[in-house]
Amino acid sequence: MESHITIKEAIEITGKSESSIRRFLRNISEADKQAHTIKTGKYLLINREWLLNELGPDYISNQKKTQSEKNQIQLLTHIDRQRQTIDDLNNVCQSMSNQVNNLHGQLADKDETIKELVAKLLQLQTDILLLERKANSLKEEPGLDTQRVIIWAVIILCLLALLYIVFGD
Repeated sequence: MESHITIKEAIEITGKSESSIRRFLRNISEADKQAHTIKTGKYLLINREWLLNELGPDYISNQKKTQSEKNQIQLLTHIDRQRQTIDDLNNVCQSMSNQVNNLHGQLADKDETIKELVAKLLQLQTDILLLERKANSLKEEPGLDTQRVIIWAVIILCLLALLYIVFGD
């Protein structure tokens, strides 16, 4: 009996309406009815293979159409996924572009800081030269070596502070 199906099952597999299936069964010969249908109580069972062969091209066409629709749905789903991936990649690119712009701004700030520090270093060098000249002119005064040591200590401390400012970040 597994090869036989109910009218309800015939509707599902053929895509035809109940009235179309019943009309088809009314119009077949008595010999075909006896050979391919079984009456059990209130149910009429139909030979599945025979029914599909009899309904022929319409059923096959519906199956092909259904497969074509499935393929189309799969393709549209794939396209939607690809579009979402493209949107995600565009968002990532925009985010990276913003990060690059931010880094350019930070780099410009660092460049400005370096220029300021170089200017301060040049000023310190000038101050050192002036202090050396003054020290040379004061050589004959007592305690000059002590003053030189103090001046150099101050200069070295200033340079160390400058280096810390530049590279301590």
